[in-house]
Amino acid sequence: MRVAIVEDDEAQAATLKKYVDAYRRERDYGLADTLVFHTGEAFLGFCENNSVDIVFMDIMMPGMDGMTVCEKIRERNASMVIVFVTDMAQFAVRGYKVDATDYIVKPVTEGGFRLAMDRAFRKAAERNVAAISVKTEDGLVKLPVTEITYAEVRGHSVIYHTIDKRSFRVYKQLKDAEKELIPHGFVRAGRFYLVNVRHVRSVRDYTMDVGGEMLQVSMRKKKEVLEAVAEWLGKD
Repeated sequence: MRVAIVEDDEAQAATLKKYVDAYRRERDYGLADTLVFHTGEAFLGFCENNSVDIVFMDIMMPGMDGMTVCEKIRERNASMVIVFVTDMAQFAVRGYKVDATDYIVKPVTEGGFRLAMDRAFRKAAERNVAAISVKTEDGLVKLPVTEITYAEVRGHSVIYHTIDKRSFRVYKQLKDAEKELIPHGFVRAGRFYLVNVRHVRSVRDYTMDVGGEMLQVSMRKKKEVLEAVAEWLGKD
């Protein structure tokens, strides 16, 4: 798991890094080396082709402020855990707009940091279990599996469709997508589709409504699809 610090004050950044490194050593968690960025622009540039699980984000920075940075992050990454670090708590209240998990008021104490880190680590662990990373022309996008309605194969590509009607094309085979998605409530519906059973609204004859889109079910796979949907409903 990768933790980043975005803080223009070098002393504050060094303090946060010291706390993260101590947390990693003492808890023996699977944390990679801590990354430090002194501008929001540098952090966004890194995120174009790399993943970050938890970020401690200063709000008031020269150039692009932390809130704007997080708004841009959320355009392509719904799972990154955000913890704001700020001089004034009223600014952090706006964090609901970007689904911030927590905030710490400066000066940051080790006790306050540990409480925030505990919450952030639990949230990141939950999200990592159920998210896949998709490399696109625009950079790395992290997709929670619950937001993927179905995946389809076209030529040599797999296209992931999401609940907000976006689509992400990746060059891979459907069997590779199966390895990622089958453990998370997906079922093969035929030669061309993997469907997320939590988004199946109905199955009639050999057509199913998946998140408002009508897809064909193969004769051979219909029983398997119905059983998977019934099993999922039984869990609820």
